[in-house]
Amino acid sequence: MQVPRTVRVGLIDDSMLIRTVLKDKLEQDGKIKVVALGKSLDDAKRIAQKGGFDILILDVVLPDGKGTELAKELGKAKEFPIILMSSLDKRELRDALELVLEHPLIEFVAKAPQAGQGFDSVVRDIRTKALAFMAFRALARKSFQKEARQARSMQREATKPTIASLTNKIVIIGSSTGGPKAIFTILSQLRPPFPPIIIIQHMPVGFTQSFAERLNQKLPIRIKEARDEETIRSNTVYIAPSGYHLLIRKNSSGGFGKYIFKLDDSPPRNFVRPSVDVTLESAAPLFRQGLLAVILTGMGKDGQKGCKKVKEFGGKVIAEDRSTAIIYGMPKAVADAGLADCVVPLHEMIETINLLLAQPYPESEN
Repeated sequence: MQVPRTVRVGLIDDSMLIRTVLKDKLEQDGKIKVVALGKSLDDAKRIAQKGGFDILILDVVLPDGKGTELAKELGKAKEFPIILMSSLDKRELRDALELVLEHPLIEFVAKAPQAGQGFDSVVRDIRTKALAFMAFRALARKSFQKEARQARSMQREATKPTIASLTNKIVIIGSSTGGPKAIFTILSQLRPPFPPIIIIQHMPVGFTQSFAERLNQKLPIRIKEARDEETIRSNTVYIAPSGYHLLIRKNSSGGFGKYIFKLDDSPPRNFVRPSVDVTLESAAPLFRQGLLAVILTGMGKDGQKGCKKVKEFGGKVIAEDRSTAIIYGMPKAVADAGLADCVVPLHEMIETINLLLAQPYPESEN
């Protein structure tokens, strides 16, 4: 990833200690420069109006109001990316998730309780998102310009798979930065019948349950966080819980349902847990031709090795096109490796998924 110049950041947090430590750590290698500091909502408004920065880092809760209210207002203008810092408070999470689902250039990170142990991981998360947003900002703006022209395309009636065509099939979607909005776009067009859909979205620990709950509240389909030993069922969307790899295994208990989830706390792959690679590699030999992998926006290469395994067992792979991927990293790695059967923009994703699911794949041999 090439960042053409120093990324200029505006930083708003009511804790002087957090501001000081975060500024020092972000500026360590010279790629990021904090050019504006503030401690209140009024400061944030003043800094936003003045400009002169590329990305705004904004605490969700400030002494004189909610950072989410300002982020919502600024997000409509799509002038610059915003990284929200949120605790695990349910109300904070709900407000932050609402914005992330609506605005592709708004992301969030888990706010460290103090500038001590665990703070370095928060800094790494902020740095990753900030540098990624900057490197691909031109593409992000291009995709926004296309949204209005493509609105009708998103409403097209796609070919619907039948219950019979869904036997022994599963869809696994992987995404990272920019993913929540993309996932919401796809799921908002999804209607039964559909096979189990597993979503691996890179998120801070503690955020995925609220993400699943918010999606379930907003959409007319069943969406939930996956649980250990849970039976995998059709017409359900499962969100992989943050902090664990999500494996798919045969159900050896003899109970209802052929497959179950297993949560695994082995070391991160590609610096993340859950890893898309891990889930795809566990599912490929079980579902074979019935596995459909979808790789959406995100930084890095998570999903590339997993998609190679999918192809080895006869499954299909879809990668998001550069024109709509906020961060063209994960889908690019898959496409460049020649692993994608289809490379399509986000507004054509659900139609492509349905077309592939409608094809009569041979039944699994396992």
